[in-house]
Amino acid sequence: MSRNRTYVMEESVPLPRKRVWELLSHTDHLNRVIGLFPVLFDAAEQGEAGLYRRAAAKAFGLVPMRWKEYPFEWVKHESYAVTRLYEGGPLRSFYGGIRLFDAPPPAEGRQGEVSGTIVRLFAQFESAGLLGRLAVPLIGKASMKNTLAYLTRYLEINPAGFVQETAGTRLVGSALAPAGSEIGLAREEAGAGAEAGFSFQRQAAQEIPLHSASDPLPAIARLPQPRQRDAVNVDELRRLLLKLSEFPLPRRLLPLLGAHLREAGDDEVIDMRPYVLADQWNVSREETLRLFLYATHTGITNLSWHLLCPNCRVSKADTGSLAGIRRLFHCDFCGITYEAGFDKHVELCFSVHPVIRRAVKQTYCVGGPSLSPHIHAQAYLNPGQQVTLYIPDAPGETLRLRVLKQNHTVHVNIGWPESEPGESRGELAASTYGSPPILIRYNGQFRLAEPVQTVPGQALLLENGSAAAAVIALERSEWEDLVVTAAKVTTLPEFRAMFSSEVLAPGEQVGVENVTVLFSDLSGSTSFYEQVGDARAYGQVRRHFAYLAGHIEQHQGSIVKTIGDAVMAVFQKPEQGVMAALDIQRHVASFHDGLPPGERIAIKLGLQNGPAIAVCSNDRLDYFGRTVNLAARNQGQSLGGDMVISQACADQPAVRSVLASYRAEEEHFEAEMKGFSEKMALVRIRPRQVGQAISDPQRGN
Repeated sequence: MSRNRTYVMEESVPLPRKRVWELLSHTDHLNRVIGLFPVLFDAAEQGEAGLYRRAAAKAFGLVPMRWKEYPFEWVKHESYAVTRLYEGGPLRSFYGGIRLFDAPPPAEGRQGEVSGTIVRLFAQFESAGLLGRLAVPLIGKASMKNTLAYLTRYLEINPAGFVQETAGTRLVGSALAPAGSEIGLAREEAGAGAEAGFSFQRQAAQEIPLHSASDPLPAIARLPQPRQRDAVNVDELRRLLLKLSEFPLPRRLLPLLGAHLREAGDDEVIDMRPYVLADQWNVSREETLRLFLYATHTGITNLSWHLLCPNCRVSKADTGSLAGIRRLFHCDFCGITYEAGFDKHVELCFSVHPVIRRAVKQTYCVGGPSLSPHIHAQAYLNPGQQVTLYIPDAPGETLRLRVLKQNHTVHVNIGWPESEPGESRGELAASTYGSPPILIRYNGQFRLAEPVQTVPGQALLLENGSAAAAVIALERSEWEDLVVTAAKVTTLPEFRAMFSSEVLAPGEQVGVENVTVLFSDLSGSTSFYEQVGDARAYGQVRRHFAYLAGHIEQHQGSIVKTIGDAVMAVFQKPEQGVMAALDIQRHVASFHDGLPPGERIAIKLGLQNGPAIAVCSNDRLDYFGRTVNLAARNQGQSLGGDMVISQACADQPAVRSVLASYRAEEEHFEAEMKGFSEKMALVRIRPRQVGQAISDPQRGN
């Protein structure tokens, strides 16, 4: 009896390819549901046959299995496959995956209409001994049948209207090659194996249902789930949601959170990403982030910090506190040691609290395409092997080719070819298929001028001219905006108010590529204390702190600390800081209402954006560096009733838009700054309507 078995199963489903891809490329979740087993993976290794991980599992909890798992190959929205070489046990090798094709339209359908997707599953097994020959037909075929049943179950649990709405839609740019073409992964046919100012505003608590009457969870969030899941403490969840309702949050979010924590799988309630869920729920990302911060404060969720590799963009380590973050981290898969930067590499995630649900963190797959959504295609090339990939429909986007582990890259720009009058984008893209491919040879390096100029549909012929196997990925250069970064969340007033203990370990320094720092001070504060007396002046200063905090928080900023009469605040974006500063100066007249002239104050503001170092100082998260020093020096140039920023900051498009909308007056000048050798180009900015009751800004300090 032959040791080799090949199985192919095919079925048409009334869903577009993009939706089917989203479902089946989420292999970690899929494997849970179809009855496969949790796996332990070792660090990545480079062997003679290329990059791989050693993996181990127990089939049915009894039969031990060990194997080498090679990186997945895929073309987004088209196909994926994986190779496993077993070390002992009932199997020698496995090669399998999926292929997706547009189903032909019905006879009466319109030209170009798509009625669904043909899903083809394929698997090649090489058994070892009698046990393997007996097990393959049972386990292998069952897993494939369960995969198709997974799609059927998805259709059953989601609204029919959703399916009807999406089934006939042809998604632009959903493929790297024409529908039905032989692309990338041809191995199936070839038979290849192997602090301050913030306060909570509570509101009356109201009963929160665990499900919204309008069934708010969209279909993409309702994935099929394993039959057995840990019980949810519904009474405690309901009690804590009631407590959560006392905080200033949109009420529509609470049932969404409750339903998700109750109905989703373990993998979906561990390491939850607020922006991803916000997009699935069709709600504000910022409101959803605030929801999770308040939920953690209430005891519904816990937070954790994840270190993301700058190359593969996958979490390499996690810690329950900022104090656990170290400056340097290593990615075994990419073979690089990198500095953990707050802007991109430190992500905040949330997990359900064990008192609500004891979700278990297990791994079923580490290499599936859904873990790397920025990768359009990934191919495994033996020495001398060629593979053809196609440029996606993403004009203006910059891609790059990257060799995994070796980290050699070449950038690829996507433009549009010249079009004929009346020619659509789809026709334009289609016209490039069949044109001569661009040959890109890898000889241990990419030796060609870059960036490579391409158009949608252009073929890239990759050739591995090196002496070792190589895995090459075609990926987006830019990061997705789905990550809640440490740089973002640590500037929020809610975070600093509720999680003041979240600081870096003493002595640790983490870089922030871009942060906006605002410094304030009072003009003539010394004479002010002399004129009105210490007690009355101090009261005014405290009121002024609250006034500043209100405008800073309104624009998503946070006060880091107060220094005498001064305030230091941070924002994620410069336009947020500029708007806060303009509003502070525009509305200062209202702050002076009812005050005699001698008790009115003038506020000086300076702002700077740029890189900084985040550290723990006096048990709080603080910032140091050139940007912080320049912000303080800019404030020293302020006369009161204005703000001073750098010319470079003022020239940023988002800041220019803010200045135009506020009709702000600008005065451009240069100044020498203490501690800096060169003169600085600065801009003094005044809003057109500044409160008139301001102390003489020229009086001395």
